[in-house]
Formats: sequence, C-alpha cells, structure tokens
Amino acid sequence: MEQFGELLAKRALDKGLELLRSGDLAKGVQLLNTVQHTKFIDADNRKDIARGFYEYAKVLLQQKDLAQSLSFFHKSLAHDASNQLCQKRVKLLRGLIERSSSIVDQLYLSEFAARLEIGGTDLRRYNEGQFLDYATDQGLISPRKQTLRDLPCPSELYCLGNYYPYQHGDKWTRAIRHFKKQTVAGIEDALAALLSDYLYKKTKILHSADYIVPIPPDPAKYVQRGLYAPNDLLANRLSQLLALPMAPALVRHNVGVSTREADVSQKLVMYELDNQQKKSLTGRGILLLEDVVTSGGTIVACIKRCVEVNPRIIQVIALGHTTGGV
Repeated sequence: MEQFGELLAKRALDKGLELLRSGDLAKGVQLLNTVQHTKFIDADNRKDIARGFYEYAKVLLQQKDLAQSLSFFHKSLAHDASNQLCQKRVKLLRGLIERSSSIVDQLYLSEFAARLEIGGTDLRRYNEGQFLDYATDQGLISPRKQTLRDLPCPSELYCLGNYYPYQHGDKWTRAIRHFKKQTVAGIEDALAALLSDYLYKKTKILHSADYIVPIPPDPAKYVQRGLYAPNDLLANRLSQLLALPMAPALVRHNVGVSTREADVSQKLVMYELDNQQKKSLTGRGILLLEDVVTSGGTIVACIKRCVEVNPRIIQVIALGHTTGGV
C-alpha cells in the first residue's frame, strides 16, 4: 500500500511539474499540493515547486483570498526557506490579516470621504471599504490604463485621474496637492486605501508585482518639504495593504535643472539604482509608484534604470496625469 501511495505521489509530482513548466499554474499547483512524499523531490524541482507556490499565492492575493494566499506563501517557504522576498510577504500578509479583523485600524468610508473632501451625501448606499466605487461615482477619479511602447521591457501605466495644475478647484487635483504639500492629516491613508482598492478590483498587477519602488523626489523639494518624500510615504502605506514589499531602490541626483526643464538624457542621468537593492529586484516584477505623471520622461528614465536588473515586467501606478502629458 505504501509503495502504491509513493507511485501516485511520483506521478502527481511529474505531472504537476510538467504543467507548471508549461505555464498552467493553477493545475500544476493543484497537483503538486497533493504530494506528501518529499523524498522524490530533488533540489531543482524543489526550487520550481517553491516558485510555483509563490506565484499561486500572488494570484490568491489578487483575489483577496488572504488566508489561502498566506498558506501558499508558507508552502513556498517549506521548499525554499531562503527566499527573503517570500519571508517579507508572509510578514506583511500576517499584519494585513490581523488589521483587517480590527475595527480600530479600519478607515471608515465617512473618514475617507472627509480626508479627500469628496463631499458626497449618499454614503449609506455603499458598504465600508468600497473606496473605489464611491470615489468613482462621486466623480473624484476616472481610472485608465495605457501601454507604454518602445521600451526594453513590457510596461503599463495605470492612472487614477487627471491632474490640472492650474485648476485648484478640481477635487482630485486638490487632493493630490494636499498630499504633496502635507496640508491634510492622514490623507496618505485615504489615497493608499483608494489605490489598493483599485489595484485589487480593476487590475491584475498583483499577479506579477513583487516590489513597490517609489520614484524619489527632486532633492531641492525634498529639503524644502522638511525631508518629506510623498511617494515613499504612500508606497509604505500601500505596501501594508497589498502585502507587497517596498524597495527604495531608485536614487535621484541633482543635475542642476528641474524635472520640468530636463531633457530625456538629463533625466536618465538623474536616476540610478541603489547597488544594495539590485540583487533583490533582479528578475522580479516591479511596480513603480509616482504621484503625478506629466511628460512621461521621468517614468521612461526610471523604467530604463530598472531594466538593468532584468525584471519580468515593470508597471507604473500614478495618482494623477497632467493633461497633455504622456
């Protein structure tokens, strides 16, 4: 009987690995998850199984099946305990699960509306946590997706709405300005809640992303704002809501001209990847975070820098898109 069980396990292992390597993640993982006899698994197969369980955990996370996602991250670590990225995600996901069950740590829809100054009066039509639905229905945002072409890596830009630098009465523009200038306490929590709700519901970014990389600020503005880097703060909040580690991998240098005045070659010189972060990002999926995209030159420069670590994919999420930009 034991030999028969081992034979079935060996067949499930071989077929599961075959499916996994052919790109059928769900069926491959389903079979591999039945294999209890580990003596058949050599080091190479163990790495592949760990990778498959890790990727499937990301799919479950996109579906917001947090408990099952955590389970498969753990199963991945059982086959590759040295995977530091998976370790980070387990820690973040545990925290997310604990906070989701705590009323104290929830951002209520009424507080969300107040911080973003939406001013809607029909909150009772929505359930708590329906940040995207409410903000969209109230005309605060108009999300869209754009494929960025002629780049050395597959790249897509996701943007929540338009940014009008000279129309301060526009609600979304006002919210972004409050965030950039620190004029509304806790607005970063409302923005992170909205971004995470959008990423969970309307994109498949969590299928592929492994790290959030914030685009760093202009060094002069960073000093003027009292060492405040908006994208770093928002990335940190978003990391906790997506169980997606933040990597402050991009470094910005002062090249003597502002971002707005710099040409493409100057923008490329402005940014570089931190050497200590390169190993972590190599071969991974990168999600760049920017507050406002205008000409697109900064995004292109940062993507070209990130290409140095051969990422699987680079995606960009931005709060605002200046009209007439990319």
